[in-house]
Amino acid sequence: MLSTDRSFGRERYQLRGFGVYNPSESSAFLRAIATAKLTDKVALEGSGGWFAGEGRDIVGRFADSDFAYVRLKYYF
Repeated sequence: MLSTDRSFGRERYQLRGFGVYNPSESSAFLRAIATAKLTDKVALEGSGGWFAGEGRDIVGRFADSDFAYVRLKYYF
């Protein structure tokens, strides 16, 4: 398992990553999340996840379930 978190531009931009690898089934999951604070109360977030390999383990079962999204967040 691997995880990382990094802020840029006086914490206006944030990049997070997460990964899991199972060597016995040769399956993996990788995810990245990027956030940009547009104002104090509004942020734009985008994320993508990739499942690699197929197997009988929990990660391998989602081999065809890759995803991506973009959302606008408002804090009140």
